[in-house]
Amino acid sequence: MMGEMTDKVLVVDDDANLLAGLRRLLGQRFKVVTAEGGIEALGLAQNEGPFAAVLCDMRMPGMDGIEVLRRMQEMAPDTVRMMLTGNADQKTAVDAINGGQIFRFFNKPCAMATLGEGIEAAIRHHHLITAERALLEGTLAGSIALMNEVLSLVAPESFERSLRLRGWALQMAAAMNLTSQWDLELAATLARIGEISIPPEVLARH
Repeated sequence: MMGEMTDKVLVVDDDANLLAGLRRLLGQRFKVVTAEGGIEALGLAQNEGPFAAVLCDMRMPGMDGIEVLRRMQEMAPDTVRMMLTGNADQKTAVDAINGGQIFRFFNKPCAMATLGEGIEAAIRHHHLITAERALLEGTLAGSIALMNEVLSLVAPESFERSLRLRGWALQMAAAMNLTSQWDLELAATLARIGEISIPPEVLARH
């Protein structure tokens, strides 16, 4: 075991009885949250996330599994997406993989051992994704801080403008519910570093 109970798994299906069975059996190994349909699943992803993985049925009324997982990818790109379906045709699999970048594809009926192994693999993949992201953002944060320090020494006025630009960018990101902000901070810093390399007479004309 790898501490899966600390990671939440979202299971989505329109069959309440199937959900109850999956919650009972998978809940012995994982922290399972269930949703009866796509709308409820997206609400849970927004209000109770993050989830390490989501297992979604393909055929559901209102919103099918491909659409649910496509929206999940937009809302929570680090959540690993898997699909469960009774329709094993090739087109369904291709659409699911292309539309929602599916990590695993399971056909009904599926043994609990197979589902469990798939969820374990998804959680490991989630840990890898989040660790890589944390390393990248930590490295970039250090680089941004260093560039800001250099900018403050070389061009104090540009540094002050950079701070104002960064503040505006972060306010806009918050208003748009953007979770990743390091790229905006980097852009605000680089914009002013580029500015100090431009001759003053050129800047004066703009």
